Amino acid sequence: MVKECKRRFLEKNKNKDKIITRGLTVDEVMMNVIETGGTGHDFVDRFFRDYNIDDETDDEFTYRREMEDLFREKKREYKLMNDELQFVGL
Repeated sequence: MVKECKRRFLEKNKNKDKIITRGLTVDEVMMNVIETGGTGHDFVDRFFRDYNIDDETDDEFTYRREMEDLFREKKREYKLMNDELQFVGL
């Protein structure tokens, strides 16, 4: 039920997400996606929304891949931090 409500909320507010995302930094977008349980695909969809992946240059491809790798690294760090907090009992 929670996932369905979240999906409806995001669908209803998807245009607002575009405006808000443009004002955020890469790290802020990554943390928002990670904290909401998003995947690397969700990050690419949000951060590279106006980006045409089919027509990207080699430099654009390299940048996008670096951002995807950075996202995965941050997600691992976030998961480890949460696991440690749960182990401690916080």
